[in-house]
Amino acid sequence: SHGAFVTDSINVVIPVKGLLNGKSRLAGVLDADERTALIRRLMERTIRIAVMLPGNIDVYVVSPDNAAESIARSGGAEFLIQTTDGLNAGLAQAAAQISDDRTIYLPADLPQLTGKDIHPHMVAVGIGISPDSRGQGTNVLSLPTPAAIPFQFGTDSFRLHCTSAKKSGFCFEVMDRPGLAFDLDTEDDLRRLKGWP
Repeated sequence: SHGAFVTDSINVVIPVKGLLNGKSRLAGVLDADERTALIRRLMERTIRIAVMLPGNIDVYVVSPDNAAESIARSGGAEFLIQTTDGLNAGLAQAAAQISDDRTIYLPADLPQLTGKDIHPHMVAVGIGISPDSRGQGTNVLSLPTPAAIPFQFGTDSFRLHCTSAKKSGFCFEVMDRPGLAFDLDTEDDLRRLKGWP
């Protein structure tokens, strides 16, 4: 195989937990409406960046929340309703419904994300993994096919994904970029973001 040139079809899958129940750890600083508005803004921004990537890109939003559908569609993404429980099951469900091309799993809560940050994942030959800023979680996962390794998001997922990648037979690369490392989870994260919300 010739490796992934940007001319190939690439799937970008953006999981969204839900507009009402997402970001519960920010409940101390933001009320429910503010949290919903924040998630919506992050989601719209992430979809916009994904849709504008060069090449033949199919963008999907997967969520158990029907409210995410109109945001996905108005941004130019397809919507996959999640009928299973939890992020890993939702991603596996999405993986089974999309084309068998390189797939980038991209969270909706990376406020400093740029298209440039995603590019290394688009041209990766094997598996690309981007850790969160603590080096424990996985923020972005790029796979040569949608389900090349099992999804192990959650506690210690960076180590688990690296182990699976090594066993997979694909070459793999850790892609550490600031725009991919900073995810918005805590009150402290929110303070680091100027002008939000």
